[in-house]
Amino acid sequence: MSFRKTVMKQITVPYLSLADQFDMIELSRSLDSKDRHVIAEISWPSWSYKPEVRFSIAHNDQSIFLKYYVSERETKTVYTEINDPVYKDSCVEFFISFNQGNSYYNLEFNSKGVCLAGYGVNREERELLPVEVVELIKCFPICHPVYGDETTHWELCLHIPVGVFCYDQLPELSSKEASANFYKCGDDLALPHFLSWNQIDSDEPNFHLPEYFGKLTFTSTSNPLNS
Repeated sequence: MSFRKTVMKQITVPYLSLADQFDMIELSRSLDSKDRHVIAEISWPSWSYKPEVRFSIAHNDQSIFLKYYVSERETKTVYTEINDPVYKDSCVEFFISFNQGNSYYNLEFNSKGVCLAGYGVNREERELLPVEVVELIKCFPICHPVYGDETTHWELCLHIPVGVFCYDQLPELSSKEASANFYKCGDDLALPHFLSWNQIDSDEPNFHLPEYFGKLTFTSTSNPLNS
């Protein structure tokens, strides 16, 4: 497979000012007002189905806030336990590295917010995050009713504290840089698909290639862009 040179996409992650005690409904509404980035790269033409997927992202220095917006022909949610293989369901994923891609976290969620989370240097050498660490993530799934057509619509709002990144010393996110990619997949759906935010150049579907991660820059709290 040969692509044009892959361009590293970049996002400046805005600081989001919230009250000390906020709920997930408030967070979800706040993320609705942020820029929405498209997950639309089809790097493997044999899997050409392309649901509509976007995400918004922000931070408050101690947490990453992430919300996915999905429209697809089929939404399938089978798995119910932490670290189940949710990539076989209707799934959105967030991979992030704080050390230039030498190792990275994979956070994978089905439409109900069930999470598979790991850490390692590549697809084969990974360690699942402890259940008590994964439980730090707060999820707010929203499933919209279907009106007459064959498309289903769902959203997933995520509150990911820095404590989830337990292999890194991250007292704060302000002014930090990271590499990351965002994905949508569904291995066991009637129309399997493998979409990414940043394009990937490999012979077969593989999200575990940090050399194709894009760049995230977390806005300083002293310069709260779009807060």
